[in-house]
Amino acid sequence: EKISPVEAEAYKKTLTDAGAEAEIK
Repeated sequence: EKISPVEAEAYKKTLTDAGAEAEIK
């Protein structure tokens, strides 16, 4: 199953946001 570039970007952003939240707490 291929992931579209847009989906990949959204996924990366989600991981980045989650990581940032974890660092803040």
